[in-house]
Amino acid sequence: MVSLADLAAVLRHPPQLDSAFSRYGADAVIDALRHDGLAPYMAWLRPDVAALADDRRRAAMTTAVQQAEMVRACAALVAAGVRPVLFKGGAWAYTDYPEPWCRPCLDLDVLIDVADRARAFAALAAAGYTPAGRIPGDLVNGQEVFERTGVAGTTMAIDLHWRISNRVWLSAMLPTSDVMTRSVLAPFAGPGVWRVSDDDGLLIACLHPRAHHSKDPVLKWALDVALVARRLTSADAAAFRARVADAGVSALIAQALTHARACAALEAITAPILEATCIAGIAADGANDRSRRWLRPERGRLQDAVDDLRALPGWRARVRLVREHVLPPREFMFAQYRTRRRVLLPALYGHRLVRGGAQWLWRWWRDRRSGAVSHSAASRDVDRDG
Repeated sequence: MVSLADLAAVLRHPPQLDSAFSRYGADAVIDALRHDGLAPYMAWLRPDVAALADDRRRAAMTTAVQQAEMVRACAALVAAGVRPVLFKGGAWAYTDYPEPWCRPCLDLDVLIDVADRARAFAALAAAGYTPAGRIPGDLVNGQEVFERTGVAGTTMAIDLHWRISNRVWLSAMLPTSDVMTRSVLAPFAGPGVWRVSDDDGLLIACLHPRAHHSKDPVLKWALDVALVARRLTSADAAAFRARVADAGVSALIAQALTHARACAALEAITAPILEATCIAGIAADGANDRSRRWLRPERGRLQDAVDDLRALPGWRARVRLVREHVLPPREFMFAQYRTRRRVLLPALYGHRLVRGGAQWLWRWWRDRRSGAVSHSAASRDVDRDG
């Protein structure tokens, strides 16, 4: 199995791909690059490697189809009077990567004002998109996924957000109105389309993997941080450092920047905020901040849920969040269980509660176990390196 350290070394020094092929075999290395979403980017870095030619062609063709569909969908939203703000990989592919196809994306993340939600839903439905039907609730869910099958069977997914994240603590840190106010134009997606500002983009790049994918880290997200960080000047870096310190997330940001620096070819990716002294300063700011608990390897979904409750203003909102999780509207239950028999509703809610409780317990046990294993492995790596 190809280690993350060796993949990061290849990103830092692309000529080392040849030695990785010799050590692990070309198929194993390419599979690892694909798993981490890096094969197209590596194909751009090493156009001489024939084994990556298919990845380059597929990525270029898929991105061309997705870009045309992105422009069409955004135009439908703008025509309906909705102001779309793009963020995450679907925006960074066009602003920070050498070619859009270097950054594969499974969906396009679009932020809108909550007041425009009904118009946005109608516009996407008229454009041929079908909603996935996520659990409703103003606190439990801040997004809906729309999908459409287009040219050559290519599926385009639009993740329509009225909050940056379903993690309450992250949405509280990046209120939708503030993010939209700071946004800048995104001409690559058509007239009237916007993208998040550079500092908001870097904050999202650093926090999103921890908020939603902490148990499945991939280098693609670290590379996102490294590339987005290039946009910040020295003055921007100082302001960003102060911002994350005020938010109490310096420890988490320092870790994300450290990982980004480890996989970035610094001679090609220069950024004041990725300098060792700047990262050390941010880490010092976070010596006692609240985000340190998010870095514990044994941390799991239960702790995430507790933090979401803490981020809400008062017990009434907290009770409402729990209720939206446990007792969603009956129409949602009918759709989930494929029945319209009202007499079954008590049994359906009971089944949901028992099944959901069992899943939470399983995830808690798995996270504790995997956290202990990863912590042990990390300790061995530190001992070996030290």
